[in-house]
Amino acid sequence: MSPILETVSEFATEPFIGTTPGTVFIRQPMIRYTTKGGLSFAVENPESTITTSTGGRLVPGDDGLPDIVARYDLKSGRNSFSIAAIGRQLKVTNDDFGLGSDSTLGYGVSLAGTIGIGAKDDFRFMFNAGEGLGRYIGLNIVNGAAIDPVTGKLDAIASYSGFGAYRHVWSPKLRSTIAGSYFKADNPVLLTGGTPTDTVWNALANIIYSPVPKLDFGLEYMYAEREIESGASGNLQKLQVSAKYSF
Repeated sequence: MSPILETVSEFATEPFIGTTPGTVFIRQPMIRYTTKGGLSFAVENPESTITTSTGGRLVPGDDGLPDIVARYDLKSGRNSFSIAAIGRQLKVTNDDFGLGSDSTLGYGVSLAGTIGIGAKDDFRFMFNAGEGLGRYIGLNIVNGAAIDPVTGKLDAIASYSGFGAYRHVWSPKLRSTIAGSYFKADNPVLLTGGTPTDTVWNALANIIYSPVPKLDFGLEYMYAEREIESGASGNLQKLQVSAKYSF
């Protein structure tokens, strides 16, 4: 099969959903080659995100090597599983900080799956771990690396995340999902200070009614908490009403 151009990261093994803190999701150009056996390889657009000494974010103007991803998909009946791995270069130049140029390696693995339960229910999950994953996890909750303000050296930031979601079908027109997700970063606080995110988690429950095919009405409640490296924390509660028509 010839390589094709895609716009969603090959590293993303689940679609973008309400469990954002534990989800791999990013849209970007890539070239992917897929074999008939479920194995695929991709080179993707690189972009480093760097945490400064004040906890801010810098996006360098010059990225070198593309992000390289390998992924394997397996399906059996209503069950499906994916495992993906990524290797990437995080890079700064003298033009970014005036501290010279440096680069470091980022890498990670992601395991995701859907397990059929009964006739129509299912359980979906994802686990992610690595260093320098940055913008691939949770819409860039934490940057890929921190920079030493004295030496200009980069330190890749480790993170761990995941989610679980159980979907129950009440009837042909009514279904519900309960889900939770978690994200944990290992920021080098001597370089980043106390403002970057340390942990994020959320939990949600919803009910969705589909009176006719392709038309959904939904009601969802979500609770979320975030704690930063200094120990300060806050929470969010959200009640969402939605309507969607799928073309």
